[in-house]
Amino acid sequence: MDREFTLAELTSITGAKRRTVQLWAEAGAIQADAATERAGTGVYRRFSRSEALVACMLASLSYLKMSIGELVQRGADLRKWIETADRTEIDDCISGKREMIVFFWRCEEYPEHPMLVFINRPGDPLDSSINFFGTQVMRAANEPQALLVCIPLGSRLRALA
Repeated sequence: MDREFTLAELTSITGAKRRTVQLWAEAGAIQADAATERAGTGVYRRFSRSEALVACMLASLSYLKMSIGELVQRGADLRKWIETADRTEIDDCISGKREMIVFFWRCEEYPEHPMLVFINRPGDPLDSSINFFGTQVMRAANEPQALLVCIPLGSRLRALA
């Protein structure tokens, strides 16, 4: 069974303020397990490991000062990616075998995909990853509606192991 996290643990892991994480949960940007959502006094919301991963990634987006509606949409995109992604790739990101994830929203080159995800391969030299990221930045710079976010895989995700 996957480990579960409390709101307090998500606050600690993400580095976000408690009220911010509460807002994400109330709005649906992160989703508590159904049995604990609005279960009443004395029952703390519990979040799956996948939702904790979404929270870590939303924390990386929070510096962009997105509206809560935009964060809810990004959370849904991230959740969909997590559900369909190779679990080994995700576990590699959490364990530190990968250094970076690049999320690219609204890429005109691939209109059928609302979000593209690029993860460096284990053993790729850092120069290769930096060059790859630079290529994505240039691509995003030419697309006015694009959102490109690079998440260095540091201590936040390690807490999910």
